[in-house]
Amino acid sequence: MARKDSYNFGVKKQYHEELLRFITQFVTSRKRRNQLKVACFGGHELLEVINVYDALGIPHRNIVSIERDKAVLNEARTVARHKGLDIRFFHGEDHEFFEQTDERFEVVNLDYQGQLTDAVKYSLSLLAGRPVLAD
Repeated sequence: MARKDSYNFGVKKQYHEELLRFITQFVTSRKRRNQLKVACFGGHELLEVINVYDALGIPHRNIVSIERDKAVLNEARTVARHKGLDIRFFHGEDHEFFEQTDERFEVVNLDYQGQLTDAVKYSLSLLAGRPVLAD
């Protein structure tokens, strides 16, 4: 699948606005924003971090960006350095991260593209089965 130079377009902005609204309405009512932990697919531009999690005031140290593609990971690290985003990165498949982590997350946003594969199903089962999701 070809990658776009930028995903910062209208539909993505609407998606981020909705995600921001959802977290504000349903998640931050139970826990203070500076305590929320996030796992996401940050992508090469880290737009979700900038547009959603920074807007909510979630500390960068509480955000993990999962990336399987080494080139995309390197681009994201460069963006993070230039923008002062001191987030954590995990290089590998999402299920590998969920198998290894002992952390619990209030926000897990995995914007999968394509088919619902066995690997995706396995990752989703790890979220509740380990458990990775906080209350």
